[in-house]
Parts: sequence; C-alpha cells; structure tokens
Amino acid sequence: MQKRAKAHKKTAASYAIHQGAQGKRQARPKRPGAARKNANKQVETRKRASATRARDYCGCEWLNIPYSEQLMRKNKYMRELFEPLVTQQGKSCADLLRSIVPMKCTKDRAPHNMPRCFRHKVATPFAPLPESFASRAPKSNSKVQTNARMSGIACGFFEPGTHHIIPCDFCPSEVPGARKILNFIAKDAARLNIKAYNENTQIGILRHAILRFSRSCNEIMLVIVTRTRNFAQKKLLVQDILSAYPHITTVVQNVNPKNTNAMLGSYNVVLFGSGKIHDKLLGCTFEIGPVSFFQTNPEQTEILYQTAIDGIKRICNTGKSDCDTLSYVSHGASIDSKRLDTSGLEHAHGKAQQVTPEQADKHTIRIMDAYCGCGTIGICVASQIKNAVVIGFDQVEDSIERAKKNRRLNHLKTRCVYSCEDATRFMQDFAYASNGVSRFEAIIMDPPRAGSTPEFIKAAASLRPKCIAYISCNPQTQVRDLAEFYRCGYSVESITPVDMFPHTPHTESVCLLTRQNVKEHLYVDVDMKDLKREKLPPKPVYKQIQAYVLEKYGLKVSPLYIATLKNELGLEKQFSYEKEGMAAKNRPQCPKEKHDVIIKAFKHFKLIP
Repeated sequence: MQKRAKAHKKTAASYAIHQGAQGKRQARPKRPGAARKNANKQVETRKRASATRARDYCGCEWLNIPYSEQLMRKNKYMRELFEPLVTQQGKSCADLLRSIVPMKCTKDRAPHNMPRCFRHKVATPFAPLPESFASRAPKSNSKVQTNARMSGIACGFFEPGTHHIIPCDFCPSEVPGARKILNFIAKDAARLNIKAYNENTQIGILRHAILRFSRSCNEIMLVIVTRTRNFAQKKLLVQDILSAYPHITTVVQNVNPKNTNAMLGSYNVVLFGSGKIHDKLLGCTFEIGPVSFFQTNPEQTEILYQTAIDGIKRICNTGKSDCDTLSYVSHGASIDSKRLDTSGLEHAHGKAQQVTPEQADKHTIRIMDAYCGCGTIGICVASQIKNAVVIGFDQVEDSIERAKKNRRLNHLKTRCVYSCEDATRFMQDFAYASNGVSRFEAIIMDPPRAGSTPEFIKAAASLRPKCIAYISCNPQTQVRDLAEFYRCGYSVESITPVDMFPHTPHTESVCLLTRQNVKEHLYVDVDMKDLKREKLPPKPVYKQIQAYVLEKYGLKVSPLYIATLKNELGLEKQFSYEKEGMAAKNRPQCPKEKHDVIIKAFKHFKLIP
C-alpha cells in the first residue's frame, strides 16, 4: 500500500508539472488494476515526449523538414491561394505567379543546406516562474547557467496557442549568442529581485527584451520593456549586462504600462549609448530606433524591395501609361495641365509622339509610399530611380521623424517628403482636389498582417496610378485586398513570393498591379502662344478666406488651419511649417466642422474644382 501510495503521489506531482507547462487539461477517470498501470506508463511516455519537444522548441515549426520540401510546400500553398483570383481575372496562374525566392545556402549554413542565422531581431517575453517549478529544475555544474528556468523568471517562446513560456537556449535561425544575452537578463533580474510582469495580476516590472543586430555596421541595440519607468536596481541591471556583453552599443528602456498584448509602449528612455543603431539595405543607410519597423531578415528584404523597384521601373519607364490624361512638356519643362485651357491643344504646332527614353528620364515620376515606416522602401526607390519623387505617409510620429533623418543620411532631402497623417484621408482629399487627374505614377504599400482597408483601396484607385506595388507579410489578407483592387479597375501583373522566414510556414510576397484597359502615355511639345489661356483670377489671401467663412457660416478659422489644409491638398501657401521648423506634433489639427467649411471656401475662390 505504501509503494502504491508513493507511486500515485509521484504520478500526481508529475501531472501537475505537465499541466502547468501545457495548460489546463481535464484528468482522465481512474482505471482499476493493470489497466491503470498501463495508462500511467502511457501518460509518462507522452509527458517525456512533450518535455523533449518543449526543450527543443524555438518557434521554428518546420526546422526538421528539409529546406527543399519547405519551398515545395510554400509554392503549393501560394498556387492554391492565388489561383482562384487570377483565374477570375482571365489569366493563367502559371504566367503570373513566380516560384518562391529561397535564401542562398552558403557553406556556413551547413548542415543539409539549411538557412541559419538570418534573424537579426530577437525578442523574448518574461513571466514569473513559480517557486515549485524552479525547485524541481535539475542542478547544473556549469558556472554560468543560461537557462532562465533556474532563475525564477521564465523567458523563451510562447507555446503555440497559449501564454505559457517554453525556455530556449538556442535557436538556429537567430544571430549566434542572442539567446544567451536574453537568458542572462532574466537570470540577473531575478538575482537583483526585479519581478517579472504577471499578466493576470498586472503586477511586476520586467515585460520583454528585444535585441536588434546591425548586419553591416556591427552595432547592437537592447530594448528592455518595463511596466514602469522607475524601479529598484535598474542601474545595476544595465551595468551587469554591459559587463557581461560589452559589445552591446546602446540600451533603451521602453515603458509599456498598458494591459495589452502589444510588446512596445510609446515612451523610451536611453540608458546607455545613443539610443539608435544603423544598418544598410540596397546601399542605403538607415537609422533604426527602439520602436522603428525594420525587417528581421535583411538579406531577403533586399530581394523583396528590389523586386518591387524593378516592377515600378518596368511599368513607369517604358512609355506606357494607364492614365487617361496626358502629360504636357514644353521645351523640357513640365506644365501644370490644371492651370491650362487645353481646348486649343489639337490645333497646336506640337504633335503627339511616342515617348522616348530621353523624355522618360526628364519626366518626374511621383511615387507615394503608404505605411512608410522609417522610409526604407521609399528611400531605396529614390536612390535607384533618379527622376523619382517619393511622398511617404505614416501615422506614427516617431517613424516619420526617423524617415526624415534617413533621407538626410542618404542625401535625398529634396526627393523624399514625409508627412505624419492618414494616407487614406490624404488620398481622398487629393483625388477630389485633382478632379480625377492622375498625379502619382506609382503607389507602394506595405500594410501590417491585417492587410489594408476598402477605404484605402478605393482612395488609392481614385488617384489612377500606373502601378501599385503591394508588399505583404500575410498572403491571405493580400488575396482579399487584390480582389477589391480588381473591382476598382486594377489587375495583377505579377506575384513574387519571397522566403523571408525559413523553417516556418510564413511567406512574404510582392504583387504588382496595373490599370485595366489603359491608354498610351504621350508627351507633347506645346508652344505657349498656340494655347488659349484664360486669365487666372487673383489668389485670395487668408483674410479673404476668413471673412468669407465668417460671413457665410458664422465660424472663425485660424490662418494655421487654412495653411494645414493647403498643405494637405498641395496648394501654394503663404506659411510653411517646414521652413518654420515646426514638428508634426506641434501643428494644429483642424476640427471637422471647420475643415469642411474651409474646403467649401477653397471651392468658392476656385482654388480647387
């Protein structure tokens, strides 16, 4: 009886550990006699197998699958996903969908030609580890224990579908040594009695840690995410980390007090170094901050961006256009067709000719970079297309400020413009102001995993660009958005999957869209004497607009509101925020009711149609 009681007690304890690691599970009903013994053996066997998988788990679900088989699976998935859409457009999937672009497997990525060490951003969550779990962990003779399970703070990877953390000492996809640094932080924080954040009680300090490695500039940034700014032993923690790993060039504390699944908050404190690192893509240098979006796989990112750039070059520089409007060139200078009466154009001496490469080089290509982030793709485009002007939009102010710094780093200040505002609203207002005249040759969009919105897609299509380059990290939402683009008059020209995340089922892709039933793009030499130009009325000053709004609608509007709307619509303005050096956060936001009446005043004074 005593032996049986001890065995039963041991089984119950083991089951409790297994339940804590794997999540809640209902206990099976007891079985009598020999059947119960066999059941207990099967349970123990499953627990040992589960523990083995847990120790080996690093988030790479396909790590044990040969890389060639991974590529075959991803090609099949992309073909099955996109084939209905392409067939609906009357095209062949074999002609439009290219094979996935794999990672190059060099000698240092042996064995079995498997990609290794390509993730240059490494992160971990932290959570309190129960004392009973730490006491059951086996003792180690190693002087430096890297396993955070020994420290009382859990770190590693979330088990799929749960918030239980599985410890990890090594991931072959990550930069070597990254996991050792993260596990050291957990161990040293526990030694200093710095508590990990508990999601259930919302008590504790340490939430996450993120490492960013620069591939080309040999810099490392550590971001420590905490619930509060001030906590005990903060300086000692940073000193210990820098003493153990002196090659870390900067340490930043990010404060996230919200009870959310989002990893980063909006407030940063530089604890050591400059608070930024630099890296290169396609020959361009970029400054990366603690909350900046920068792809984790720079090698494949260059292929991703270059595919989009080559597509824009091919569609926008071949002399073909999907716009119904004409571009007018007089002695090599661009003329604003909106200011001209083109009724006498057919009698002009200049004859319509097919565009030549020399004319295409002189023609300015206007490109919109929606979801621009810190400006990576837009700056790479401007550096390779010498006659391109890029206008980028993002609603994150830190990203816009970083993008402006990056354009200066690459000497593109005059050809890259960035604004902190909603791209959808800008496109809606701009399309209305331009009265259907195409002012953008290309639009680049790289939305988050949730994809874009119907409002954004309709606004983008209303600008009538020649080319839309859609970069996506989630092909499922991309297919949904491509169907909406097709209803708005854009069809798929090519789809190129890129293997950004080997050893996982995830794939990124670049899709190039063009307008359906397009006309040819013509350049016309125009003699100004042969055009019938109406005398333009004098432009109203701000006081006239203010007086009109006050008399007509009974509202007082500030000149700053007028300047803000003129800036949004691309109109000439007497006051420039850029010249005054006013940051986006300090600019006044025009209320909705005043926004509408100012737009009506612009129409009254014929500033917009």
